[in-house]
Amino acid sequence: SIFIPSPSPPGAAAAGSFPAYSRAGQAAWRRRRPRAVAEPLLIADIGGTNARFALLDEGTGSIGPLHRVKLDDFSDVAGAISAFLAAHAEGRTPRGAVLAAAGPVSGNRARLTNRGWTVDGAEIAAALGM
Repeated sequence: SIFIPSPSPPGAAAAGSFPAYSRAGQAAWRRRRPRAVAEPLLIADIGGTNARFALLDEGTGSIGPLHRVKLDDFSDVAGAISAFLAAHAEGRTPRGAVLAAAGPVSGNRARLTNRGWTVDGAEIAAALGM
């Protein structure tokens, strides 16, 4: 899986670390964190032919409808994610993402085995403003 983390809580070891922060930092984060989060988390299963996307609402714990897209309609993963968000995120930008990719993952990057695309968590976060 590839992680695009949300901003680090107080006491985090480094910006974007996952999830290496102290107990005191975790407790402070829980106290300050609102119960309902306006920005969802993106969850995705990216294969060589299709990708499936949904949004997770942490406030309610519910996962929105699953949407499938054909990757042949896009030039890269960021384009497929962007199209999904434009159609289904109601103007909200996800605050983070978990992407399951059909290929070996190393350093928060995956090379899709049957497509030749690279799925890079940092590049996707930058391209989509996460």
